[in-house]
Amino acid sequence: MLIMKLYATLIILILLSTTALAQQRTLRLRPGPQACNDAMVWSIYPNTNYGQNDQATLTAWTYGGMFSLKRFYVKFDLSAIPTIATIDSAFYYFYNNPTSPSHNGEHSGQNEFIIQRAANSWSQNTINFNNQPGGIGQPEIVVPPSTSP
Repeated sequence: MLIMKLYATLIILILLSTTALAQQRTLRLRPGPQACNDAMVWSIYPNTNYGQNDQATLTAWTYGGMFSLKRFYVKFDLSAIPTIATIDSAFYYFYNNPTSPSHNGEHSGQNEFIIQRAANSWSQNTINFNNQPGGIGQPEIVVPPSTSP
C-alpha cells in the first residue's frame, strides 16, 4: 500500500511538473520590420526623421564642432504576450557592428548608456529630435561600459 501511494504521488508530481513546464514559454522579439518599430533621432538635424535607418546609433559627441546627440527608439509588438502572463525576465542584447558606415564601426570613450521607457507614444515614420517623447526616469536600466573591444 505504501509503495502504491509513493507511485501515485510520483505520478501526480510528474503530471504537475509537465503541466507547469507546458505553460512556460519563451518569446523572442528581434528588431526588424515585422517585429518592431525603431528610429534614430539626431540633434544636428532635429526635424529629420530617421525611421528607415538600419543602424541603432547612440552618441553624445561633437559633429563638425557642434555637440551632437543621437538617440534610438525601439517599440516591440507585444501582442503575442497574454494579458495574464507574468514576465520573469527579459534580455536585450547590444552589439557593435565593426563594418558599420556610422563612425566607421568604431566607438571611443565611455559607452555607458541608459534605457528608459518613453513617456508618450511615437511613430517610426514621424519621430524626430524635436518631437521625441521624453523618458520616464524610473525604472531605468543603466547599461555599464563594455569591457571588451
